[in-house]
Amino acid sequence: MQANAESSTPISTRHFRLNLPGAWDAVTTNDPTLFQYRAANSKENISLTVLRYAANSPDMNPQKSLEQFLEVRRKMENSAPSQGQVELTPVKYRAQGSGATGSYSGSQQASARRLLAFAIANKLGIVLFYYELLDATAAEFESRSRVVLGTVQLVE
Repeated sequence: MQANAESSTPISTRHFRLNLPGAWDAVTTNDPTLFQYRAANSKENISLTVLRYAANSPDMNPQKSLEQFLEVRRKMENSAPSQGQVELTPVKYRAQGSGATGSYSGSQQASARRLLAFAIANKLGIVLFYYELLDATAAEFESRSRVVLGTVQLVE
């Protein structure tokens, strides 16, 4: 059995851990809720947004919060018309214990960009994982996004 020669980039924060395949660099941002990484090949990006609710209410509904968040997020996808229309799939929601998950994917023909947004919500907040890949077939994107997002672990 031959070992995989590809290196990886481990990332650990107080909110999440992931082990990205290949070489990745952190992208500096002034937003304390946003963590961005770019692959050395310059074709891949992953952004992780950690949003905490201002108040922890016993009436908090993670599913409803997630639906509202992803509705706004999807509208933002096409807010820059000069970049070309982004074709988006419907959001797939799933209950997860006391929380929920939601995901959608999309493609932008003008820039040859494919994307996958995957969000997790619970009574504390929402974490959004946003993966982008340029110049890839649908099959390549599907395979690669599973590898990249398959390493994500929530810490809190």
